[in-house]
Amino acid sequence: MPLVKKIYCHAPYFIKVLMLNIQALIFYRNRYSGNFKHLLEEHKKLWQSDFYSIRLYQQSILREMLLECHDHSNWYRSVMEEKGITVDDIRADPEAALFRMPPLTKQQRRDLAGDIMINEDRRPSTVTRTTSGTTGTPMMIKMDKDTQERTFAWLYRYYWSIGLPYNFRSARFTGNNIVPTDQNKPPFWVQNYLERQLFMSSYHLSDENLQHYVRKLNRFKPHLLDGYPSTIFILARYIKNNNITLGFKPVAISVTAETLYDYQRKTIEEAFQAKVYNQYASAEGSPMISECREGNLHMHLDTGYFEYRERGSNGPSAPIAEGIASGQSDAFEAGSLKGHHDMTAQNGRAGNKEINNGHSINVSSDNAGRTRLAELVVTGFRNRKIPLIRYEIGDYIEVKETESCACGCQMPLVKHIVGREDDFFINEKGGLIGRVASVLFKHANHVSQGQIIQKKRSEFEILVETEEGFGKEDEQVLIDRTREIMGKTAQVKIKVVDQIPTGAGGKLRAAIREFPLEEAWEIHE
Repeated sequence: MPLVKKIYCHAPYFIKVLMLNIQALIFYRNRYSGNFKHLLEEHKKLWQSDFYSIRLYQQSILREMLLECHDHSNWYRSVMEEKGITVDDIRADPEAALFRMPPLTKQQRRDLAGDIMINEDRRPSTVTRTTSGTTGTPMMIKMDKDTQERTFAWLYRYYWSIGLPYNFRSARFTGNNIVPTDQNKPPFWVQNYLERQLFMSSYHLSDENLQHYVRKLNRFKPHLLDGYPSTIFILARYIKNNNITLGFKPVAISVTAETLYDYQRKTIEEAFQAKVYNQYASAEGSPMISECREGNLHMHLDTGYFEYRERGSNGPSAPIAEGIASGQSDAFEAGSLKGHHDMTAQNGRAGNKEINNGHSINVSSDNAGRTRLAELVVTGFRNRKIPLIRYEIGDYIEVKETESCACGCQMPLVKHIVGREDDFFINEKGGLIGRVASVLFKHANHVSQGQIIQKKRSEFEILVETEEGFGKEDEQVLIDRTREIMGKTAQVKIKVVDQIPTGAGGKLRAAIREFPLEEAWEIHE
């Protein structure tokens, strides 16, 4: 543990507040000075621009980034030399050069960060930290001043797009240890006075403590609640169950870092009387996806490139907008994707049929209103210190292909942020099933929070935090619903727990599969 963090952890509360605000001042200077205002205005205009202008910007930033990587990154320079990609190639057609690059794996990003990063003489580091390690292994993150300015310009463009006022107040539920985990009395929060932020602990949301959170929020009156959906859901459930009338109404609630389930969205919106907005990015610097005021998810093409690839394939990816590879932006028509191959699971093993009321992830294409599962390969413009070029991030989305958005933004739409491969289950017939927890717990009675674990093909364990009245009938509903989703042979065990264990950074995984997909397919065959 770094020395500063050790001091913070053991310091009295007033010293914690002082240390956080000193750090906030340093971050503020790096994030919001210099080019920030120009970048923010530029990206606000792009949000309202025509698709052709967005594509021109995307290509120009890609050209700039690839040239910088060629000249100042040891790793990318060696890769480009191996593939015969020259400076002239990049200048002439940056997208053609991009798609000649091999994918960057997570293991490479983790192990070779020192070689991948742009050298210190060109981009001096201003921030060094690690991710929370959702996959079990933390990853080093470095940023320079330009990276911080760009990241926060895009973030504040998102806040602007969902209607937040200038200089808004925000309450943020973080996975950081704001106060000691064994602390049993308030305050369970620390305030950043400069940026009007209230950082609230995600580790102290017990029944005894929630009343203190509500009182503090009523005094602080935030415009924005921000954090993990599972954390905000706990607070929302407490407010609803106790018929609490709040003394404030947020403008928006923004959730990220976990899959947002329908039952969570419903409870949160009812408790706070405010709209929930889903947002996707990554600590490494992937491009962003966010929900607009019309309830649609947009890919922010000015933050990078999105490609999709059939799961398990080492072949070329298909770009999200047809024509990207050739630079022909006029191939995009009314929000549709033209000419893309059908997306099926594991080279077609799972088949091309939709099952379980649309909750299968292996969705075939048809002539209108089409959706496809996309395993994302991303190129990000956000972190220019350690650039991501064709990065295998391991996340999946379901792409909405033939629909424009009433909000006016012409950036492509996403139907669902499905999650990581590990969130998918495999049914008795070998089909991949996504959003299992959302379907299972949406109509569960007397269950405050749940987690389903697939231990084997037909073996499941369901952990539930229960409310008063939970009994055998409720257990049977969960068992029957699991069999409807996963197959009649499913063996289901229900386990009542006081608290479902969370993972790294306090994140809750509502669906866990304990074996690799390849193992299940081998058994099936």
